[in-house]
Amino acid sequence: MCKPIFYLSVLFLTLALVSCKVEEEGGDVGLNEAAQYLLEIGFGTELGSSPKVLRRWDQPVKIFVVDTTFRELHQELRLIVNELNTLIDLVEFSLTTKQSEANIIVYCGDADTFGNQYEPSSKPYLSSNQGLFWLYWNAGNNMTKASVFVDVFRTRELSCQKHLLREELTQSLGLMQDSNRYLESIFQQAWTCTTSYSDIDREVIKLLYHPKLRAGMSRDEARAVLKRI
Repeated sequence: MCKPIFYLSVLFLTLALVSCKVEEEGGDVGLNEAAQYLLEIGFGTELGSSPKVLRRWDQPVKIFVVDTTFRELHQELRLIVNELNTLIDLVEFSLTTKQSEANIIVYCGDADTFGNQYEPSSKPYLSSNQGLFWLYWNAGNNMTKASVFVDVFRTRELSCQKHLLREELTQSLGLMQDSNRYLESIFQQAWTCTTSYSDIDREVIKLLYHPKLRAGMSRDEARAVLKRI
């Protein structure tokens, strides 16, 4: 069962729609579980013509929250940001009160407002999706900006809203694919309302931002490096 969410990525201005189809990767001798998981969910989008390479941020990530009246979600976002800063050394995450300073915009609200005011290109997909992220990256496959949407009207349960916020934001770091492999994972393809990272999630986030990996690497290039880490 696929999550009722699509993840959207943009290479320059070219749209690549990601469906719930998972490309299964075989086991890799000499790689631990986290490395295998990274090879499964951390390379490219699941549909579209975008090359299946590693993409990540190479600059400080500053997050602007459009509406802070959803206090529980704003508090959850602070928790996620703190967790990411403990997991990742190469990039610093912070919240900003100035939209002009931000490279990630988070909107928790209704689909029409998000589509009309924050990410117009997402309009065709909003009617059937309760959450999504929209990414832009440069020629070097480093992220340049993103927007994250959580529909708090069609997703009524707070735990599910928190799950969407955590998943969408985390996938906007470069882990853009879902998987059936681990039930407790935030990247689980089936619909869940998990509100915390599993141990394997933490390890794969760390690996994505390991200093020996670099944006633009293919799976084969990354696999060779991961065997030496």
